[in-house]
Amino acid sequence: MPNVPPVDLAEYAYNRMKIPGPGLTVTPDRAWVNLASYAHLTTPGPITIHAQLGAVGVWVTATPSSPTLSSSSAGIPYFKGCRLDGSKYTSSQPGAGAGTAPDCGVLWRAPTTDGSITATVTWKVTWGPNGDTTLPDVTTTDTVGGLRVAEIQSINGTGGN
Repeated sequence: MPNVPPVDLAEYAYNRMKIPGPGLTVTPDRAWVNLASYAHLTTPGPITIHAQLGAVGVWVTATPSSPTLSSSSAGIPYFKGCRLDGSKYTSSQPGAGAGTAPDCGVLWRAPTTDGSITATVTWKVTWGPNGDTTLPDVTTTDTVGGLRVAEIQSINGTGGN
């Protein structure tokens, strides 16, 4: 067996890692101006891969960070409350009323037929005996597009004779 430096083996493993996108879904599937849409993700926890050549072996681990969100011009993204699985709320159990920002999602400000939300997760990649040597971060994204954002029309006031 050739003598391969551990760093080369770590880079080999890094180049073969399969790191998934965030797996973004949005609820509700029909959006409304001034009401929140909630982002839900299927981001797994850390991913570890092992590479071995002869007596030399290394473990490379990719650990996801909290997601960030971006949106089309019709929406304002909020992601300070985002977890690796997205919002803690569902559309059937909303966490916010009209005009209130979601924990993880978008508050729509204008109607559109092509709203979009993009989730981005950055993965920190480490290796070494103590997992203290870093390799370049990996960034994954997922987008839900084609969201129809409608306006709710209402009439306020009292009826006249």
